[in-house]
Amino acid sequence: MGQDKAFLPSGKTGEALWKCQLHKLEALQPAELLVSANPDQVFDTALRILVDPEPDRGPLLALHAALEASSAPLLLILAVDMPGVTVKFLREMQAHADPARGLVYRRDNFFEPFPAIYPVAAASLARECLDAGRDSLQAFITEGLDRGVLHSLPLPDDQSDLFKNLNTPEDLE
Repeated sequence: MGQDKAFLPSGKTGEALWKCQLHKLEALQPAELLVSANPDQVFDTALRILVDPEPDRGPLLALHAALEASSAPLLLILAVDMPGVTVKFLREMQAHADPARGLVYRRDNFFEPFPAIYPVAAASLARECLDAGRDSLQAFITEGLDRGVLHSLPLPDDQSDLFKNLNTPEDLE
């Protein structure tokens, strides 16, 4: 992308993508909101910022930090570069969530790690994967499914556009 995706303007409102995603989460009226950030990012918010301890290591380490920081039993994660995700879809996702297990969607043999709902109890599994050098979200999700801390649903074909993330300037248009 050539620049920080979080601060790119949304095509719909012109507001920074991170603020657009935050508004969606606020509409869900969660008990707590956390922002995961790289060390060089500065967000204009009073929310708790979780700085990635090793930003080049990948998203599982940041997910682990968020799971450890959360005071709720389930943590809904929404990536900043997925502006197509709607509040309606997030609400539907919450409705499908099991209080004891997280929820990820799958497309063929690929698990969509974001948006997803993870149980904070999976923090120990994330740490186990990280300590073993298995930093892949796919490996973490597969293990979570095997251990029963996650369940998956097939991603409906009519919802697949919501899961497109921004990787190029053309995607932003």
